[in-house]
Amino acid sequence: METLTMSKRSRKQFTIRLVVAIGVALSGISAIGSVIAYSAVERAWMIAQETATKPFRPPIPKAEFRLSDQQQLRRIFLGQ
Repeated sequence: METLTMSKRSRKQFTIRLVVAIGVALSGISAIGSVIAYSAVERAWMIAQETATKPFRPPIPKAEFRLSDQQQLRRIFLGQ
């Protein structure tokens, strides 16, 4: 006579498979997390190195850039 409940052996197999599946999932998640963390650390290090060699220079405002262009054109065409 078959019963609807799991036998001891099938429960044991289910538990083992569940633990293995959870272990694989956790190791995959930790591997992905370490790759993301490593790339973030590497990028931060590169930014720090770049900042040390090239200090931040704010961009030239458009008004100043255009004024410079106008001055250059004035010198070219009007000789000023």
